[in-house]
Amino acid sequence: MIPVIAIVGRANSGKTTLVEKLVAEFRRRGLCPATLKHAPHGYRLDPSGTDSRRHQAAGALAAGVLSSESLNLTADVPPHFGLADYRRMLAPLHPDLLIVEGFKSESGLARLEVAHTMPAEGLLCQARPQDFVALVSDTVPAPHGLPRVPLSDIHAVADLIAGHLGLRTIS
Repeated sequence: MIPVIAIVGRANSGKTTLVEKLVAEFRRRGLCPATLKHAPHGYRLDPSGTDSRRHQAAGALAAGVLSSESLNLTADVPPHFGLADYRRMLAPLHPDLLIVEGFKSESGLARLEVAHTMPAEGLLCQARPQDFVALVSDTVPAPHGLPRVPLSDIHAVADLIAGHLGLRTIS
């Protein structure tokens, strides 16, 4: 199964920026990462009126657009469809790791929390530090026993992830 690391944090904490930098850094290190963004409130990638959306409206379980360079797939999934199902779908593409943004309630995931400042609601890792690999922040102190990795040091964050997931990379 594809190794997974979850990047979590409060709104506007820098999760997407960190994922973007991690993807570039892992590519630089010779790995092929895949990503998945959790959208618990719903999301539509395929706009109304496109051919693939028309296929779905006609009743297709999934509708895709495949070119020689990319695949875009949209599907209405049942409520129980989850991260494990996505990992199985990715398997034929042979990614080296999956970086997910969000999924803060998913059990069994290694997590990094991102924080630019101390959120008014507190850190997510304060309640269950055992579910976290580290806090990624330049300014916010980590709860007792949890390491802190500088947000400004993408190499250190990638090293931490690679070590935790047992990934072999080129430096």
